[in-house]
Amino acid sequence: MPSECCSACSGSASSSRFGNRFSPLTTATSARTGSSGAVAVGSTGPAGVPCARGASRTSRPASRRRAEQVAQGPLSFDIAAEIAETIRPALADAARTESLGEITQDKGGDHTAHRVDDVAERVLFDALERRRFAGCVFSEEAGLVRLGDEPRIVVCDPYCNTTLTFHGVRESAVAVYEYNLAGDFLSGAIADIQIPRVVWATTRERTRVTALNGSTRPSPASCSKIPQLDQAFLVVSLLKRRRRQNPPLKLLSGPKLLSTIDGAIVAARIAVGEVDGFVDHQFGQPSYETLAYELVVRAGGVVTDPAGAPIDFGAIVRGLGRGEVGRHRFVASANPSLHSDVLAHLAAD
Repeated sequence: MPSECCSACSGSASSSRFGNRFSPLTTATSARTGSSGAVAVGSTGPAGVPCARGASRTSRPASRRRAEQVAQGPLSFDIAAEIAETIRPALADAARTESLGEITQDKGGDHTAHRVDDVAERVLFDALERRRFAGCVFSEEAGLVRLGDEPRIVVCDPYCNTTLTFHGVRESAVAVYEYNLAGDFLSGAIADIQIPRVVWATTRERTRVTALNGSTRPSPASCSKIPQLDQAFLVVSLLKRRRRQNPPLKLLSGPKLLSTIDGAIVAARIAVGEVDGFVDHQFGQPSYETLAYELVVRAGGVVTDPAGAPIDFGAIVRGLGRGEVGRHRFVASANPSLHSDVLAHLAAD
């Protein structure tokens, strides 16, 4: 299986806006610690955010030290927590927030990358290097990157819902998942930027929730028991104009509460019982965001396509291992009863 990833990585990395900086393992290391644009030890990144690349153990930022102190074990948890600990303090400062909002790339289709995405991704690759991770990485900004020949892949959305953040709507998260290249789940974590907590799971443990700073013991996460749509808090992916051209009116009239955001933060809130369901039945979510809903399943929820067929998360991961990003239409609900009601309303439109 390693060859599947390796053949795709060399092309995918070079086509990203990071160029071929991270293609082979030797290049990845030199780009972050050598002279090819790496930030000097003890320096700061944009808007005063500590830059993780190349920092020595004596000068590592306080956010990294805190993340190392509260490390829980699963790779996905540790990295999600470290990125969140780096980003959250900067977003609490108005001046630094404005700088982090600078657009650094127009990706087309109403999608942009901002400086905060770049900062978060630098923390991601630094964290993987320090842990000597030698598999593949799929990140929203860098695409598919090969760091070695291990048959593992880390999938990361380093900062989810960036555009909303810089319109004053804080519904953001850091999402990291680890699989083997066959598509088997190893661990996953979603760090909530608003509420300092991490929702996470491993192959041996159902979804749990832990304070970001490690001040609480992990507690089980559980989806809600709301049985019907008229009692539910539902999220329908209708934020952008093109998604509202043919709205599902029957579905929209049904829930007690309704929101239109999307992203990993919604999955985290379904997993802990704060939101009851999510629907994207038309355009679909990108592969790296769809994986967030494996944590919903592991918290007792139900995730299917709009026709009721289960989502094959393993197939999505195998696609990412080849550098393929698709869009996946699905419905996620807190429990089977609610799921049936949501699908019935959707079918009536």
